[in-house]
Amino acid sequence: MTANAGDIIFLQQVAEMGIVMAKKSVFQLPDYEGNIKSSTSILEL
Repeated sequence: MTANAGDIIFLQQVAEMGIVMAKKSVFQLPDYEGNIKSSTSILEL
């Protein structure tokens, strides 16, 4: 993955149950899917 100044990159982290520990994966989302998911997400500070 390459990012330039001003680029917006959407990432999604997925946690899965493992035998000993939880396993986490990070995926890059396409722009259209990232826009939809970020517009429906709730951010709490």
